[in-house]
Amino acid sequence: MRDEQLIVDLSGDHADFVREQVERRGDDNAADVVADALNLLQKRERDLARLRAALDKAAADPRRYSIEEVEARFRKRSSGSEAAE
Repeated sequence: MRDEQLIVDLSGDHADFVREQVERRGDDNAADVVADALNLLQKRERDLARLRAALDKAAADPRRYSIEEVEARFRKRSSGSEAAE
């Protein structure tokens, strides 16, 4: 992995937040705070991609259930009378 210097303009609120995080963390610098934020954003994007793929797979599944069937199954699983899959 290579490091690259970028110049980024932040809104006042974002700049204040970064400074507060640097101060709160002690010896971290602004680049560390931004790297942590970007890592969280990357994780969120990966999670959303997995969710979208699961939704696409479910949408392509020819089986369809009524809301009543879904609610009944949820109640049954919630009561513990059906083992979790």
